[in-house]
Amino acid sequence: METRRELASDRTAAEGQARGDHGRKPRWLRTARGQAHLRLVLTPLDARVLSVPEVLVNYAGDKFSDGRLTDDNTRTFLRDTFLPALASWIRRLHG
Repeated sequence: METRRELASDRTAAEGQARGDHGRKPRWLRTARGQAHLRLVLTPLDARVLSVPEVLVNYAGDKFSDGRLTDDNTRTFLRDTFLPALASWIRRLHG
């Protein structure tokens, strides 16, 4: 995933691309605010951001170990809800 600085310097990196928004922070409010800011950055670049469902991993420090997701509820949500919605979004945008 590109950083905001990379996206700002190369408009074509985001233009017309399907993107899923996700975040993990120690507290849910920080994640939500970060995602809202990222959408503000991506929208003028014509990036197509999947807005629903959002992925907000609360208390991420308790749900990851050695960089791997260990929380079954979060894993199930990603597998059964978020990833199918993202795949559908990409198919709709890019045929």
